[in-house]
Amino acid sequence: MGRPDNLGKAIRSHCSLEFELSDSMAGPSSPSSGTQGRAILNPYPTTTIEYQYRDLEQCIRGIESAATSFTDGSRADGSWIVFYGVDEHAFDEIRNSDHELLTICTKFFDQNAEVLVLKMESLWHSTTSMAVARWIDRKAHAMNVESELLFTGTAHYKLPQFDDNGLPVVAEGTLQMIQKRADQVIHSFAVSPPRRTKWPTFVLEVIYTEARFRVEQDMRLWLQATQGQVEFVMTVSVQPRTKRITLEQWGLRHEPTKDHPDRVIAEPVQIMWIEKPQSSGQDHIIDGSFEIPFRSLFLRDPEGNEDGFFMTHEDITRLARDIWRVDAILAAENE
Repeated sequence: MGRPDNLGKAIRSHCSLEFELSDSMAGPSSPSSGTQGRAILNPYPTTTIEYQYRDLEQCIRGIESAATSFTDGSRADGSWIVFYGVDEHAFDEIRNSDHELLTICTKFFDQNAEVLVLKMESLWHSTTSMAVARWIDRKAHAMNVESELLFTGTAHYKLPQFDDNGLPVVAEGTLQMIQKRADQVIHSFAVSPPRRTKWPTFVLEVIYTEARFRVEQDMRLWLQATQGQVEFVMTVSVQPRTKRITLEQWGLRHEPTKDHPDRVIAEPVQIMWIEKPQSSGQDHIIDGSFEIPFRSLFLRDPEGNEDGFFMTHEDITRLARDIWRVDAILAAENE
């Protein structure tokens, strides 16, 4: 595609560099660093599609092409698309676009090499997000309170960045913001001052290939930047190799250091996991428990038959079944 040799070499070696993101995989970064965001931990797959960048319209056409031409395992993992010759002005135009295809892509940008990498949503992300949403909706329907919740699906929010000491990041007098993408959010209609309507009560992020320390940073950002208005933050980690699915709720804990006396970290406060049996005659291996308190979703106390959203053995088994069906879809596509 007319890729300059030096850029080709650079993009393959950038697995240890950090790039600027504008979605759910983004993590807070130092404003003094040459590049911002999170690191790409693995080289791009052989199915990566590459283009020399011309304009926004051509960029969108390239994503459309990738969305309709999955090959090998790219449908499961989400397609990778690389654009060369993207300057800061072009990246701003792409980042600020409200085109649907651009909003579902993870964006990695290296301003020095003028390289933009787009990562499309994987089947694991979308399937897992829907499985969790269905579980919550079933429980809400059984209590006849589903009309009080709004599931918005994938959503983007602008959040202020915080440094390691828990202080807002300010550069040249301006509060630094980051755009975060969640895989599923839920809003409650029972909102009263001083709470702001803009924040959801529930945020879900699906973890597929993300590094653990980056997940911890992302969870801290959701909890800290919204000043606790996001009541419940959870992750679902999918590990196709070991066939394990892990549900975690996250909370903040004060962990000071000599240099950062006000430091807070995010850590799991609930963990539940399920492992797929190796043969059809075996039972799932399940450990831990998981519950979403009623108040965390609805911002009010339960009444009558209303109660917390407890993940039963049947619930976790059904959720795992729905997620692992991705394997059957991929197998059928490769026949």
